[in-house]
Amino acid sequence: MTSGAIAGRSNGGWHPGSVRPFSELTPRGQRGRLRALSIEALRRYSARIAPTGLHFFAESFNTVFRATSGAGDHYALRVGPRERIHPEGTEVTEVTWMAALGEDGACPIPRAYEADDGSLVLRQSHPGVPGERMCVLFDWIAGRPLADQMDTDLARRAGRLSAVLHGHAAASGPATAPLVPVADRVLYWLVEDRLSELTPTYGSLFLEARDRAQQTVDSLWRHPPHRPHLIHGDLVPSNVIVSGARLTPIDFQDLVWGFEVQDIAITLSSLHRFAEATTLVDAFRSGYRAVRRWEDSDPALLAALTAGRRLHQLNLGLNLRKPGLTEFVGRAGTFIRGWMDPADPPA
Repeated sequence: MTSGAIAGRSNGGWHPGSVRPFSELTPRGQRGRLRALSIEALRRYSARIAPTGLHFFAESFNTVFRATSGAGDHYALRVGPRERIHPEGTEVTEVTWMAALGEDGACPIPRAYEADDGSLVLRQSHPGVPGERMCVLFDWIAGRPLADQMDTDLARRAGRLSAVLHGHAAASGPATAPLVPVADRVLYWLVEDRLSELTPTYGSLFLEARDRAQQTVDSLWRHPPHRPHLIHGDLVPSNVIVSGARLTPIDFQDLVWGFEVQDIAITLSSLHRFAEATTLVDAFRSGYRAVRRWEDSDPALLAALTAGRRLHQLNLGLNLRKPGLTEFVGRAGTFIRGWMDPADPPA
């Protein structure tokens, strides 16, 4: 695809006078308009790269496009949604920490590129796309997600990676909280608490669970195990790319100011979804201990933080209202019931 072809399709299916709202488009139609926005964003990197191709790659909270240059280099353009769930400045903190990790050689890390004006994070708008979108251009990381090939060896290496990230942040990160969420609440993203919407079906289950998990978080912050620092906040198997012997962490956007045990609970929550969860958790712990001290946390603390993570994600789902929400709520309900009543262990 040539740059001319990109320019020729830059309207993404939107034409002046079109009145069909973005929210009423099919997913394909929405991606078309976001692609048009992405083309406009890429033009702001013209002094550094000359993209000749742009293709949709993936969508979850953000939308990711793969850009290809005339020289055959590949880049990942991350386009944020209209909804802002992170404080202003979070993305700047994200790319700053990632740059420090790369410069220090702590671990393989995707580079974030500056636009022509020197910005690492762009605000981009486009006709037919509601709101401004936060865009960041990264190196494309070749490989497969850890989630697609998980085994005990990779879980062990992921534990080492987690320990490296914690060690770097503790030694080299800012001394005070930057512009990121502070994990002193169960629901720390900037969205409305909607758990009460589930009361007609689940009674007070989720509200009681939220309050119980918050008591644990409050106790953790009253008696901190160490000085709080930046943590990845979403170091799950889908956010680690495996290429040969190399594990590369990606998507630091959910980074928060908190404690290592909170980050570990987020990872363990994701490992618990695998059939061989117990073995994987043991391997992760072993890998972590090979690099950094693993605090022998009370199992009840990790269980409460893991439940808090489920509630945190559930509340975001209730705000975004994406397809599959009913099933997502059902799985969360099963897990939370098991945590609240140990006689009925979570699946």
